[in-house]
Amino acid sequence: MSETKLAKYVGHYKLFNSTTNVALREGHLILEVSGHLTIGSFAASETKFFLRTEETEIEFQRDMDGIVTGITVHNNDGVFIQGPRTDVAAVR
Repeated sequence: MSETKLAKYVGHYKLFNSTTNVALREGHLILEVSGHLTIGSFAASETKFFLRTEETEIEFQRDMDGIVTGITVHNNDGVFIQGPRTDVAAVR
């Protein structure tokens, strides 16, 4: 996937009681959880990505205008966590 497309997912998301930052580095989305844990991801589709280090998939939600508004983390145990994008107003 091109860096132009990946850049649309870059931002801040609220998961649990902390912020998860999604950044773009070397052609991959990077998840920075609470400023400590950094995990690289790989595209599985236009909105779904997987983490190579864990059996976890992330999926981004978009609104009717195509703006990324949230994230869902699907863990390998069947549990999923949803969180809103906290900087969505800045990308409109």
